[in-house]
Amino acid sequence: MSLLSGTQVHLSRGGQRATIATVGAALREFSVDGSDVIVPFAADEVAPAFHGMVLAPWPNRLADGRYSFGGRDL
Repeated sequence: MSLLSGTQVHLSRGGQRATIATVGAALREFSVDGSDVIVPFAADEVAPAFHGMVLAPWPNRLADGRYSFGGRDL
């Protein structure tokens, strides 16, 4: 079965649990001692509003929030 968010990678240590979806390297679930730290999303959906996804090239760390990519000024 193929999930919209890709392969699910489950990590745990002590009371911490995380699920990373391979589409966008999205943090799909993260909880500590059974309490959600982030708003989770289902494995059969794409991260809503890019929640938990890696944003590159890190627009919040660029001068004036501008950069060039693929010949376009963004």
